[in-house]
Amino acid sequence: MDFQRWRAEWGDLLAASIISFILYQFNMLVLFCIPLQILFVRKGSKQLLYGCASVIATIIVVGVIRTASLDDALLTRGLLLSNILLPACILAGVIAVDLPWKYHLRTLYKVVLVTTAAGLISIPVIILLSRNSGFTDLLRSQIETVSAILQLGLEESDVGMIPVETDKLVATITGILLRNYLFVFFLTIAGSVWAGRMIAARLSRTAFGGMRNFHMPERIVWPLLVSWALVLLDYFLGIGEVAYAGWNIGLILLFLYGMQGIGIIETVLDRRNVTKYFRILLATGMIMMVFWPGVNLVILIGLPILGVTELWIHFRKVHKE
Repeated sequence: MDFQRWRAEWGDLLAASIISFILYQFNMLVLFCIPLQILFVRKGSKQLLYGCASVIATIIVVGVIRTASLDDALLTRGLLLSNILLPACILAGVIAVDLPWKYHLRTLYKVVLVTTAAGLISIPVIILLSRNSGFTDLLRSQIETVSAILQLGLEESDVGMIPVETDKLVATITGILLRNYLFVFFLTIAGSVWAGRMIAARLSRTAFGGMRNFHMPERIVWPLLVSWALVLLDYFLGIGEVAYAGWNIGLILLFLYGMQGIGIIETVLDRRNVTKYFRILLATGMIMMVFWPGVNLVILIGLPILGVTELWIHFRKVHKE
């Protein structure tokens, strides 16, 4: 067998699949699709499908092996399903964005449509799970197990016992998940596609524009305002399940306008001929501020506001005499 030919045809597929599986095993869900996206950019959709299939197959095999020793059948099925369903949905989203569509669309629109489809599909699934006593019992048992471990640790350290209301904690965790799950899905898909294309461009030494040319359509500002109006109504009055849609849509649009704000900053730095070292210092400072409670609002809210202001102030428009 010609090793060089085999390596050229299958080497990238093997490397991308292994790296993707390792990242997933380390719970890096936001990163584990990036190697497969790089594989798609360099080798095409066929290699992408092979890579995704191999990763899912490996995850299934490892999941079966890990849960084989458990005696509780309900717990076994629940853990196995959660270990398979989550990466499968993310990989399906990446595939749906990368494969050719009948009509030519911006990648942003593809990601938004795929996220919308995932949200519509998830509605009956969430309803069924909420009515499934087995799923709620599994979630409650997991929380009780973690609470028991924490209580044991506090008892051994003589700190004292802290009463835990399991039902209230289950409702709180469920509410947090429902307010963020579509946003996390969108962030994972969009981040994987963007990062994969950027890294592939760097590897092939081709130009990559970053966020400089990223523009949001002007009319999208209205869904942004409506979604955050729903969030405020939920905070003060409580509007039930409608708030989940408001939170997810609002977070997605806030993130997108934040990316537009980053594009404005990059354009201004280019015009000022700012050095590479100052850019690195600025990016590092902004990342550190994100993890600084209170101060992070300057970044998390300031960047989207900067992006929205481009509706009136065209920062990136070149004015010629």
